[in-house]
Amino acid sequence: MKQWYVLRAKPKKESTAARLLDNSGLEVYYPQLKILKGSGKPPALAPLFPGYLFGRLDPSASEVTLANHTVGILYVLGYEGEPWPVPDQVVLAIKQRVARSNGTPVNVGFRPGDRVVITNRPM
Repeated sequence: MKQWYVLRAKPKKESTAARLLDNSGLEVYYPQLKILKGSGKPPALAPLFPGYLFGRLDPSASEVTLANHTVGILYVLGYEGEPWPVPDQVVLAIKQRVARSNGTPVNVGFRPGDRVVITNRPM
């Protein structure tokens, strides 16, 4: 069963690790905020949690092991060798706050190619 986990990245390697995990087919969330660098300069992105990102992983499918062995990742946060999941609501709340701060709409979990079923028509 897929759940969110916090991944500890090597310093300044969060973007690389996020890209590699995404290329492996894993859902990754690397929260970044738009920061104004100075007058006249366009905003730059800065990590909300430097050194950390989130991965939606299935431990029974060895995805925690895959994440642990990805270039740029130090380890999956946990206790006594057991990874600890983060509730979906926490990650969704972070996504919503970052989206509001950056002025962008939030994605509530759909990815390109996902199947959707319309269960009710308007009016």
